[in-house]
Amino acid sequence: MSLHSPVPQVEKPGVAVRQVILCALQKCVGNNRLQGGHCCKRVIRYCLRLCIFTLVVNVVLPAAGYSPVQAADPIEGEDYCQGVISAIEFSGNTKTRDRVLLEQLQLAAGDECQLDPIIDGVQSIMDLGLFRRVIASLALDETLLVLRYDVVEKIFFFPIPRFSRTSDGELRLGGQLRWDNFRGLNHQLKMTVERREEDDGRGNAGQHYELEYLIPRFLGSDFGFATELRFRRQRQDLSQDRRQFGDADVSDSIAKLQLSKWVNQGGVTRGFRYRMGVRLQQRSLRLAEGEYGPFRDGLDVAVNVGFEKRDVHDDLFRLRGRTFGLNLQLSSTEFGSDFSYNRTDIYYRRYKALSGMNLRNLNYQIRLGISNAGPFGERHFELGGGERLRGMRPDFKTGDVLMLANVEYLAALPRYQALRGVLFADIGNVYEHNDVNPLRQELGAGVGLRWKLLSFSNTDIRLDAAWDKRESEFRYYFSTSLTF
Repeated sequence: MSLHSPVPQVEKPGVAVRQVILCALQKCVGNNRLQGGHCCKRVIRYCLRLCIFTLVVNVVLPAAGYSPVQAADPIEGEDYCQGVISAIEFSGNTKTRDRVLLEQLQLAAGDECQLDPIIDGVQSIMDLGLFRRVIASLALDETLLVLRYDVVEKIFFFPIPRFSRTSDGELRLGGQLRWDNFRGLNHQLKMTVERREEDDGRGNAGQHYELEYLIPRFLGSDFGFATELRFRRQRQDLSQDRRQFGDADVSDSIAKLQLSKWVNQGGVTRGFRYRMGVRLQQRSLRLAEGEYGPFRDGLDVAVNVGFEKRDVHDDLFRLRGRTFGLNLQLSSTEFGSDFSYNRTDIYYRRYKALSGMNLRNLNYQIRLGISNAGPFGERHFELGGGERLRGMRPDFKTGDVLMLANVEYLAALPRYQALRGVLFADIGNVYEHNDVNPLRQELGAGVGLRWKLLSFSNTDIRLDAAWDKRESEFRYYFSTSLTF
């Protein structure tokens, strides 16, 4: 027997399931514009029926199967765990460097052999999100005790053609290059180039360019680093709170730099860390029609400080644990900015694994935010869209104060646990400073699907449908990342 990361036995999905999921993008993107959206809606309805079936099977007709809480199998060669570990070896990591894996372990060569730290090492390596499987074993090489970790890597280099249509009718054409384990160092590199056209190609259009680079821990130290560059040039509606002022050609150049300091020692990317950074945004507006209203261009220079406590584990098909944090943002003319404001954000996320039935989770997120103003005449907080409150159009409402909670119940198909049905509810609102009422909330709810792509790192297909009570219709959301 061997100790390994929890990888349940799964079977390939049926032909219908596979066709629906793999063809959803092609049909929604390629045919939606030509057929008035009917083809896309048929595919989505099929997915939603599958979601309801998944939830019924797991809630109404629970069957014996994989239990999220399992006792770990014994380590192969655990009887050898006596005395000092002479060497630690890795196999299967053709891209990932050995030192990245060593940084996740509590034990080092020369330490006394202990089973519990070896078991914790399996989970810590899985928590990197870079591997499909991790197995630990002990062996004697003549008189030397060797600890070995065998891993199966995911695909890190992920070029993604971007040809999609959002639920709000924005067409996106371009490409994204994502490299989640850049140079085998657990660094993340992302480059995006795309053209966006609103109203199914009949509305405002523009170019978007993005470059992001993240180093969780620099050279195994207690310091992390992140940078981001963005540029966009697009025609934009100058509107606020459903009032249209005019149209303008907008050019944005954004640069962000962030440094972080981990409190816990070693290379594990969990625990408590402080963050500090700076953000610069230069915007130019050229009025095309109407008037500017409250909007203006200029330079925004903002300083960010905050902290985060992260204790989240990757169990292959789902997350478990919690994370919370606080971020303060300050902009002032003393920094050379054309604007002065402050903003505070507080968040808490919980990924709760439920035992008993097939791979169930109860995940929820709480967000609170407050600001006294925003740059460029905008407000900091928005309500609506697939990332905030589903069932409302994006930017339905803006404000200076945000209260938001997202709750998701997830349950896997018994025989294919990479596919999970979702019931979700979003509740929240945004307010102006002089009109804050916590009892006045907006509510959105619906169903969805999550498909874990095991071969790719940090990739989950997300399909949600929520009822828009104002428009008396469903709003659909598609993404390659989780809600939170």
